[in-house]
Amino acid sequence: MKKTSWRAVKTLYSLCAGLATAILLALNVRLYIPGSASYGPEKLGRDVVPHLRFIGAALRAGAGEQMQGMFPEGYFFAHVLYGLAWVDVGLRVLPETPLYAQALEESGWALARLDSPLGRAPFSFSLTPPYGVFYVGWGSWLRGGRLMLYAPDARPPDEVARFQSDCAALAQAFDHSTTPFLMAYRGQAWPVDSVVAVAALRLHDKLFPAQHTAVIERWLVATQERLDPATGLLPHRVDPLNGEPLEGARGSSQSVIARFLLEIDPAWGHSQYNLFRQHFIRPFLGAPGVLEYPAGVTGRGDVDSGPLVYGFSASATVVGLGAAQVHGDREVADALIRAAEAVGLPFRWGGAKRYAFGLLPVGDAFLVWAKNARPWVASSQATEFPAVIHPWWRLPIHATALLLILGLWAPCYLTAWLRRRRGLAGLVLCALLAGCTISPEPASPTAQASLPPPTSPAISAPDFAIVGYLPDYRTLDPAWGRYVTDIVYFSAGLHPTGELDTGRLDAKTLTALREMNATYGTRVFIAIGGWERSQNFAAVAADPALRTRAVQAITAYCLENGLDGVDFDWEFPDNAAERAGYVALLAEVRRAFAPHHLRVSVALAAWQDLGDELYAAVDRIHVMAYDHAGRHSTFEQAAGDIQAFLERGAPPEKLLLGVPFYGRSIDNPAEAFTYAEIVSRYNPAPEVDEAGGIYFNGIATIQQKTRYALAQQLGGVMIWELGQDTADDTSLLEAIQRGQ
Repeated sequence: MKKTSWRAVKTLYSLCAGLATAILLALNVRLYIPGSASYGPEKLGRDVVPHLRFIGAALRAGAGEQMQGMFPEGYFFAHVLYGLAWVDVGLRVLPETPLYAQALEESGWALARLDSPLGRAPFSFSLTPPYGVFYVGWGSWLRGGRLMLYAPDARPPDEVARFQSDCAALAQAFDHSTTPFLMAYRGQAWPVDSVVAVAALRLHDKLFPAQHTAVIERWLVATQERLDPATGLLPHRVDPLNGEPLEGARGSSQSVIARFLLEIDPAWGHSQYNLFRQHFIRPFLGAPGVLEYPAGVTGRGDVDSGPLVYGFSASATVVGLGAAQVHGDREVADALIRAAEAVGLPFRWGGAKRYAFGLLPVGDAFLVWAKNARPWVASSQATEFPAVIHPWWRLPIHATALLLILGLWAPCYLTAWLRRRRGLAGLVLCALLAGCTISPEPASPTAQASLPPPTSPAISAPDFAIVGYLPDYRTLDPAWGRYVTDIVYFSAGLHPTGELDTGRLDAKTLTALREMNATYGTRVFIAIGGWERSQNFAAVAADPALRTRAVQAITAYCLENGLDGVDFDWEFPDNAAERAGYVALLAEVRRAFAPHHLRVSVALAAWQDLGDELYAAVDRIHVMAYDHAGRHSTFEQAAGDIQAFLERGAPPEKLLLGVPFYGRSIDNPAEAFTYAEIVSRYNPAPEVDEAGGIYFNGIATIQQKTRYALAQQLGGVMIWELGQDTADDTSLLEAIQRGQ
């Protein structure tokens, strides 16, 4: 390399290292900015209005709609938190100031968005109260907050009437419910939503003559009888019929509960917040954070928590800051504010402040609401809690930054040292460095040939699904949750009227599947159709009115039962008209599912061609790569089935390769045997696929197919069906896991 080129490289590297060093130093300095006292009950933090300025502009530019595409309440949360933060601003400034007028205007604008069709879209009018406790609870809290900004005799009569009407509907719903936790969606209840709603009732009784005290007191008694036994906290999710816990306490809901429970019952709220601190607040590289699961418990992230980093949830941590603020917990609030300023990548431009480059406006809304939080009903006071954060919590962050800075500048110092030391020591060091950073040429052709070329990607892919069918005539084994990502409960049907026929689906099994979801994160689907269960598909698919009724029934059932979607299995459309009607039905279901983030899959054999429109109408295609003539599911046949779909233009990531957990007689294919029966009779070796005239997939073939699916970058594998497997070291389910 020429000297001029080498100098240019060194100069560029030095500039990059200098920039990275400046950023690291700035982040460490920001760990010492003023803490929670700058956002006290009567103080307005200097960055709050600039932060709200960015969020308001983003929402008016369509950020709410974008956030809705990321999670079910994205639009609602982005607007309600924006409005609540403006109410907190208005409570801190004098009524005659322009900022007070702006607080009224912006909070009113946000409230109007909640009452719009987009604000109500995820929620069902058929719930009690209409649109459910989540919608009415949060909306009433914001509406009541706006009324706090007015003098009692100046409150807008229409807003007063709406607030009182919604609170009365909430109180009546709680009074007539068998559980203290009302439904937010059909068939689904989370205690956190009812906590917000009861806080709205308490706010009503602060603003107006008390009407709901008895309902609130009964709610408190019933709630305290249904705590998570492991932590003594409110559970994350409950049975909507009796309020019994289905999932223990989690950080994403506890942080919100801790913010609002204080408003309902200050003494119990402080007690629950103290337990929350003990179980969920922990240091990460010194900085404090909120775990999604109690300390010592592991679990997967989901739509509530967002991605987890070593068990910590960013959303729970941000909202936990708001809980610390309202409880007067200066220790936690100070540390969380400073950590957010250090790692949240904040910057100002054009008089507006945003975090993370403004890429996630709903995250900004959560943060400004949390930083600016103050009690609305309870009194504000600093409270002493047992210490959970070490006084020297910044030191690990400083040490990490120092090591990074030293690493950045080490090559520059090393190069300068080597220029001064051109003797043997310098040559040796250069040789060592070269050996560490440059791959050597092979010593000989033979040595290179001894390493076989890679034929597949690294062992597993993060989005690789393992989908297992559970027929209604099998018993669910909860241990399957350790191996599969999805279970399809087989099967429902369609009535000739378009209504859903769920007579074969057992309520206890559905409950057990939801518990598996809570324990392992396993997604739960139902199948519609199947062999000898598809007789009404043709009539329903051909009639637009019947299709609409079917779509409504299917969507309602999924929401009521907490399902993740539906798998369709019409065996089989006979002609072009039926195939077109089938694709139309799939597309209409997918459109109805989209606001709720539910999924649509379809089971197809390779010989079925439903046209290019199919690929946009479904999320997954379960390729039934079995039941061929003779040896019914060889590796070559399976690869050929996948290739047929790919040649027709199917996106590989939507294809799931079907594998059989059963065998068929080679001479008489009508005779089928479960894999467990075959192992019991013949005890075949792992590489064997034939025994007693029966063809099946042994361990080696199942693993070969799994690796093929990975190599082709398919969406995963599909199993028919889980109840046919063994429960020991011959298990095909374990073989799939080992084959990834």
